[in-house]
Amino acid sequence: MERKSFVLDKLIRDKTVKKIEDQGGILHTRILQDDEDFLEAVTQKIVEELHEVFQSKTKAELTEELADLQEALDTFKKLVKINDDDIKKAQEKKLQDAGGFEKRIYADSVDLPATAQMYQHCLDNPHKYPEVGSEYGEDEELDFGFGDEDDEEFE
Repeated sequence: MERKSFVLDKLIRDKTVKKIEDQGGILHTRILQDDEDFLEAVTQKIVEELHEVFQSKTKAELTEELADLQEALDTFKKLVKINDDDIKKAQEKKLQDAGGFEKRIYADSVDLPATAQMYQHCLDNPHKYPEVGSEYGEDEELDFGFGDEDDEEFE
């Protein structure tokens, strides 16, 4: 019987070990004892699950991936000792101070005078706010993995 080994290099759910072993697989695992290592692995899991949310093609897949993302976020919140009440309070304050997304306002760019409070913040974070005409200029779009052909599957 042919066998191949594959690199996983990621945090896995507790019952995954038994499922793989029941199929004849051999997992090479370790327990992350150090909280910093575990926090890093959970953070990577959040990024992985978010990417899988973007790759979902059906509502059922999207629901499953959102559940995985929520599980990773819940684990992250426990690790950093932030509870849902804390988040809800911060969310309510942010909603009161800055509003929500109900109006669907999308900002393409901003032209700021050097005296504006946001000016230095944008300069300090060029990976997030590149200057117009730089690597991510006004004519370029970022691809998050959504395709137009998938739009109807979520309706």
